Amino acid sequence: MTQTVTLEVSDHYLDTGGTRVYYGTAGSGSETVLFIHGGGPGASSWSNFAGNLPAFVNDYHVVLLDLPGYGRSGPSAPQEDGASAFAYYASIVRDVLDDLSVDRAHLVGNSLGGGVAFRFAEAYPDRADRLVLLGPAGVCYPVWSPSGRIHSHLGEVSSRLLREPSAATMRAFLEEMVYDNDTVDDEVIAERLDMLKESLDGPEPGSPIFKMWLSSENNVVRFNPLDFESWRLCGNVSAPTLLIWGRDDHFNPVDGALYPLQYMPHAELQVFGRCGHWAQVEHREQFDRAAREFLGRVA
Repeated sequence: MTQTVTLEVSDHYLDTGGTRVYYGTAGSGSETVLFIHGGGPGASSWSNFAGNLPAFVNDYHVVLLDLPGYGRSGPSAPQEDGASAFAYYASIVRDVLDDLSVDRAHLVGNSLGGGVAFRFAEAYPDRADRLVLLGPAGVCYPVWSPSGRIHSHLGEVSSRLLREPSAATMRAFLEEMVYDNDTVDDEVIAERLDMLKESLDGPEPGSPIFKMWLSSENNVVRFNPLDFESWRLCGNVSAPTLLIWGRDDHFNPVDGALYPLQYMPHAELQVFGRCGHWAQVEHREQFDRAAREFLGRVA
């Protein structure tokens, strides 16, 4: 029999990093699991992980973080040229844990969130327990796939949505995220479109990731190598890590998992078939089982 779980998420706001940061908390377990969303327009930790929370709140203290420029958080503070957005976001994770008086936490991150969790574990190794990284941005190093084409296509789809936010452009973007387009329904599109329009309501893009896509020329994304070449740091991240990849991921192809699997000292990999960039959504129960089993292991 499936156990019914009532979600009661408490809202919190923290002034840090030159902006106002939102995070939600639920559950009361002795160990903390912090969830970090992806970087797509309209993303938030609720939109990425709401369906997974019932599997975690009975046993863990759960934190849902909206990075600056996303969800219910304010816009990112202006970044100097050459500064790492991922390092900035990792410092936000640190400050949220400080605000909660949490010394050490598990981190679950999808795409951008996976890249931020990775950079947090590299910068603050004593504060990162176990990592569950879903197609983590920057940690992906495609072995067979043409990386330039991937970034070009990502920039094209993303910048079109940012310049012309509509149900049609949001659908086109989200359908790139999944294997089964039926996953993208009208409710998901409307929710993320509303969130995106709020984040674009200002003189500058709310997220440095958006600024990167909007500054592309001829659909070529010129990204900061400090961020999207985080794979160079794989040997420095010693936290036990579960890499989860969709076999049919368009944005971070599955062959990109081979480098971190080889060079992260304590990494293992699970690949979900018939699955795109949203493993936690398209294969929710499989993801929940894998993540819970991994996080629950005794060191």
